[in-house]
Amino acid sequence: MKLDSISILNYRNLSDVNIALSPKVNCFIGSNGMGKTNLLLHTKKQMETSSVLFTFIDFSIIGGYSETECFNHLIDETINLHIDVLSDAENEISELRQKNNYSGYKMFTRELRIILKYVDKLVFILDEIDALARTDYSDRVFSTIRSHYFQRENYKELNKLTYILSGVIEPKDIIKDPNISPFNIGEKIYMNDFTHDEYNTFTGVVKNIANTTYGNFDLVDATGSV
Repeated sequence: MKLDSISILNYRNLSDVNIALSPKVNCFIGSNGMGKTNLLLHTKKQMETSSVLFTFIDFSIIGGYSETECFNHLIDETINLHIDVLSDAENEISELRQKNNYSGYKMFTRELRIILKYVDKLVFILDEIDALARTDYSDRVFSTIRSHYFQRENYKELNKLTYILSGVIEPKDIIKDPNISPFNIGEKIYMNDFTHDEYNTFTGVVKNIANTTYGNFDLVDATGSV
């Protein structure tokens, strides 16, 4: 299964969105609060099946993770979310970790290839990648993602893998070391700011909520209803 486009109508703060996806890595760029995360969560909700798996990763919570812990988190979270499909993959990966002591990125690729044997499609939704970019190992993570695009020629199962990245960062700034090949496989998708009319509508809604809840925004659910 290949994702060619995303269409969303009236989901949270997204009124009407139509986005064509690239076969490369799709990078959603925009200021905080523009709806990037809502877009990603809605895509997961609408497209996920028993054989098309989505793993949503919020990099703002990685905190003091090491490089290996970061890679392991992507694999472990995928297995935990889809254990009914990936129980056999979990056993294989557990045995692999006991027998081998590869570096984080090499082990990550081997473990991914095991998971991909059991699914038709695996989509990693990587949110808040600007937080990852502030770690001292981020170049190795992004270089590994980049390498998976080109390794498809050698490992056909990697054609089942899709990455969607989201954050407040330009693709050209993702890899910091000038001696490493740049992140030139990303397709930028901008989440533009509000128009003047949209701003007026939004502020009107906020004022109405504030009046209804007497300023207590804890009473507002994720859809903006009270």
